[in-house]
Amino acid sequence: MKSIRRAATIILLFAVILLLGSCNILQMFFGPDKNDISAWWPKDFKVGTRLSYRYYETYTDSGYNYEENIIVEITDIDERETRTIIKTSEDGAIVYYIIDKENGKLIKSTDSSVDDNDEVVLKTPVEEGTTWYNWTNTRYEIDNVKENKTVEAGTFDDVVVLKVSDPDWTTITSVNLYISTTGGNLGWVQKYDSSVSYYGIMENGIELQDIDKP
Repeated sequence: MKSIRRAATIILLFAVILLLGSCNILQMFFGPDKNDISAWWPKDFKVGTRLSYRYYETYTDSGYNYEENIIVEITDIDERETRTIIKTSEDGAIVYYIIDKENGKLIKSTDSSVDDNDEVVLKTPVEEGTTWYNWTNTRYEIDNVKENKTVEAGTFDDVVVLKVSDPDWTTITSVNLYISTTGGNLGWVQKYDSSVSYYGIMENGIELQDIDKP
C-alpha cells in the first residue's frame, strides 16, 4: 500500500513539474526546439551583458602575426510581437541582432530593420543539413547542433557549428562559425591557402574570452 502511494506521489510531482516547466524539462533532455529561433539565443543575455573576444591573424612569417581585443556590450533589447531586436556596441560600432520569430531567422544587421544586405546567422529548422545563402553565393550549412567546444571563456556542450563556403573564394579554404545557446557567439575560424594568400596568411578568427553578466 505504501509503495502504491509513493508511486502515485512521484507521478503527481512529475505531472506538476511538467505543467510548471515543461519547456525547460524538454530542453534539458532534447535541446532547444529546432523550429523556435528564439530558443537558440541565450536566455540570460540581458542589457549590460559584456562579451570579451580576441581577434587574431597568423602568418607563415610570424612577424606579421596580429592580435587585438574586442568588447561587445548589449545596450538595448526591444521585445516586439514577431521580433526581438538586440542592440549592441562592438568597440563603439552599433550592431543589431534581430530574432525574427515569424520567419525563423537570427539576423545580424547594421540597423534595426531587415534587408538583403543583412547576414542570416542562423535559421530554422536548426538541425544538421539546413542550408541558406547570404550575399548570393555564400552558403551556410549547419554541420552539428550539439558540439562540445572549449574556448578561453570555458567549455560549452551546446554548440551549433556552421560551415561557410563560397565558389568565388580563391584563397579561403574553410570557415567555421560557432554559436552556443548559453554562450552566444563563441567565435569563428577562417583558414587560407597560405601559398597564394595575402602575405602568407594561414588563419584568422575570433574567440570568446569572457562573459560578464549584470
